[in-house]
Amino acid sequence: MTSAVQAMVVVPAAPGRVFDLLTDPARHREFDATGMVGAPVTGAKLTHVGQVFVMNMTYRAGEHIEDYQSDNHVTVLAPGRAIAWATATRGGAPLGWLWRYDLAVERDGTAVTLTYDWTNTPPANIRRFGVPLVDADGLARSLQLLSAACQASL
Repeated sequence: MTSAVQAMVVVPAAPGRVFDLLTDPARHREFDATGMVGAPVTGAKLTHVGQVFVMNMTYRAGEHIEDYQSDNHVTVLAPGRAIAWATATRGGAPLGWLWRYDLAVERDGTAVTLTYDWTNTPPANIRRFGVPLVDADGLARSLQLLSAACQASL
């Protein structure tokens, strides 16, 4: 059974520019194709593993709309190469899934691979939160938005 999905796009920008957007929580909603990500509660740039950034979120399922906040624990931060975070409920421990962006220099810009991995998510959290929350096509749409945000910022 699949427990991770992935998508890749080449962004016509240098890795440093892409990484700058990824480390700025205030910009995250610009490249979220799900429409769930809102403004950050904590707006500081992401600078180190162990940092926690808090985001306003909105969950929609038909007529049901729920606003909440999530804590996001930075688990990887390699400038210009990779960043990842584990999502948690506000004030709680990580729920088991991870969002990771890997960057690689390409002739025409930066290859960005986005991975959504729920391998370590307990079955109870999978049921409770409806994991997986997005598929590879959704990740690809988010990466296209990331590319557009990078180009608009040049």
